[in-house]
Amino acid sequence: MPIFDGYLIISDIDGTLLDNGFLPEQNCEKIRYFIENGGRFSLSTGRAIKAVSSVTEKIKNISPSIFANGAMIYDLSDKRILFEDNITPEGHKFTADIIKKYPEIGLEIHSGDKIFAFNKTSENDDHEKYEGFESETADFEYVDSLSWSKVVFMPDDENYDRLKERFSDLPQCCNLFNTTAMILGKKRRYFEVVSKSVSKAAAAKKLCGILNISKEKCCAVGDYYNDLEMLKKFNLSGAPAEAPDDIKNNAKFILCSVKLGAVADFIEKIENHIKIKKGSK
Repeated sequence: MPIFDGYLIISDIDGTLLDNGFLPEQNCEKIRYFIENGGRFSLSTGRAIKAVSSVTEKIKNISPSIFANGAMIYDLSDKRILFEDNITPEGHKFTADIIKKYPEIGLEIHSGDKIFAFNKTSENDDHEKYEGFESETADFEYVDSLSWSKVVFMPDDENYDRLKERFSDLPQCCNLFNTTAMILGKKRRYFEVVSKSVSKAAAAKKLCGILNISKEKCCAVGDYYNDLEMLKKFNLSGAPAEAPDDIKNNAKFILCSVKLGAVADFIEKIENHIKIKKGSK
């Protein structure tokens, strides 16, 4: 029986698998090794489906994965949605109000495999360049008629605090993530709105059910607060060296730097754990 038979790794992308948008070769090699030896590898990301080509071009046979911070589980091979938890009409209305009152703040509305841009600014352009996709434009009335997995608000530094205050009016049916990313040499601060029940942890549990993976063989790796509950849910978890201390404190393994291949390090630690466990029997 292959050493990783029945094991699943659920990996965050930015700041975990990728270092400032770059995929270390060490990660590619170890993930291929993991899959070739019986393991399954899934992504868990705030990104949209069309924004993971930098990963899927180099890593093949990726299992169904978590997108939009847990709002969607999508089968990349069959190109079909396996699960989705969409934003309610109240969230649509809140977004429409922001679009109208803050024309200087760019945002994205994610619907299935499509991304629509409104009030487009240089922040939108940089985000699209970094994640490798092109947004679409359409009348809001049409986009409002679609289901939404998430909305990303991308204020510049000048408008960040103004927009932050506005989120005190966010409907209770919605959940808010504060996210950061180093994009084109600059730290960006975004707000992401999803359905209230959405989280990576909840989606990870559902993904394990879809793939018939036991909790003992599910492994999670991530670097930020939207990964925290997912790391706490599973015994085999890892966080890269750059992660905040309170994230690392809740992971079983503290990994090497992202640029040196934190996910590759995680796979090595999982393999050692399996060998020790087998040896103790």
